[in-house]
Amino acid sequence: MHRQVQILATSFVVYSTAFALIGILLGGWIIFMGGLVFGERDAIRDGIDFIVLALALSLPGLIAGIGLRRFRRWARIVAIPYGVMHLVVFPIGTALGIYTLWVLLTPRTWPLFESPQT
Repeated sequence: MHRQVQILATSFVVYSTAFALIGILLGGWIIFMGGLVFGERDAIRDGIDFIVLALALSLPGLIAGIGLRRFRRWARIVAIPYGVMHLVVFPIGTALGIYTLWVLLTPRTWPLFESPQT
């Protein structure tokens, strides 16, 4: 299960980074630039809000991925709810959520996170 945790950690980092970039580039930037072009202050504010939201939603996954790679106990606590939350983001989030639950809730994985951390 050591390898599956490493794969999951990498998946979290890649997925969270992609989620943030898509949110920033396709959502926030388009809204923000549209507001600048047309002089709409509300659209500019909405674009900034969208960018902040994309970053806020992706940050826990990035942190969990880094913690999982190092087999930190707290990373499981962050990763499981994050995986459950993304079950509704079909199809990639659903796959990540199912894989997260399978890897982190398997009893053979638990000892990997029980060793003393430095």
